Amino acid sequence: MSEEEKRRDEILTVRAEHKRLSEIIVRGKDYHETMKVRGIDGKEYDIDIHPLNDEEFMAVCAAADIHLPQGATMTDVGPTMKLFSALAAAVTGDPKIASVLVPLETAKIGGKVLEISGLLGDPKPKSSPS
Repeated sequence: MSEEEKRRDEILTVRAEHKRLSEIIVRGKDYHETMKVRGIDGKEYDIDIHPLNDEEFMAVCAAADIHLPQGATMTDVGPTMKLFSALAAAVTGDPKIASVLVPLETAKIGGKVLEISGLLGDPKPKSSPS
């Protein structure tokens, strides 16, 4: 691949990322993505999740009794399963979702929510957001 082709691919990637970010901003709460999780019955299920804004994220932290120290980063919060359970409940609308999923599925949901909310850095473009 020539340098010109590499540069063109980089530009197209950035454009796709900007298009996705624009869609998230314009659609706000209407934006969602579908992801697969595994229930305690061993079956896979599709769930819809949506991004959170800063205010909603802080409300979830407060509801989960998570107190972030000054200067904390998302990496510090990552391992907190209580937070992931609260995030999963907040974005699926099911306060008991953690009780019907196998361990660490709420971490997958929480991680995806943080990603599409832009709280882990720049959201990665997806070929066809739901």
